[in-house]
Amino acid sequence: MFIMAMALKKTFWNDSRVLFFSVHRHEFGSFYPGNDDGFYTMIGEGPGTGYNINVPWEHARCGDADYLAVWDHILIPVAKKFDPDMIIVSAGFDAADGDPLGGCCVTPYGYSVMLKKLMDFAQGKIMLAFEGGYNLNSIANSFLACMEVLLEDKPVSGSVEAYPFESTWRVIQEVRKKLSSYWP
Repeated sequence: MFIMAMALKKTFWNDSRVLFFSVHRHEFGSFYPGNDDGFYTMIGEGPGTGYNINVPWEHARCGDADYLAVWDHILIPVAKKFDPDMIIVSAGFDAADGDPLGGCCVTPYGYSVMLKKLMDFAQGKIMLAFEGGYNLNSIANSFLACMEVLLEDKPVSGSVEAYPFESTWRVIQEVRKKLSSYWP
């Protein structure tokens, strides 16, 4: 099983049967959860070491290009090796463009592309657990884009015209370095 939900991280901290993956605004511990829990060095314990993956943004404003870079350079390679039989996504759209709390800029197109990439795993067995976001329009548009992927197996139309932030590449390199002995 593969889970993407910050709140469930500690539940599977020692479990190698569950891969936990989270991309989130962290700002070196000054943003939620307000400590080191979401830092990239927090990778699990015991048999679960290496199965807890955090990608902590250094600032707000990360958008489609940043998230897709993480998908392509961390999540997808690890998921290929892990080979999940089921994926549970904590579908909180607080990273959506227009969300006043998350401060990130993921568009409905970005969400649909990320979900489409996950559809290649677990024979498409994916559960979206809707759990947050603070802008009703952003939530509605992002959730609709994801439903279109699940029901029609295609991302909404759009494109990514920006490049990831320099800090995104720095975080990707640090996460990959920390996980290299577990996910070569």
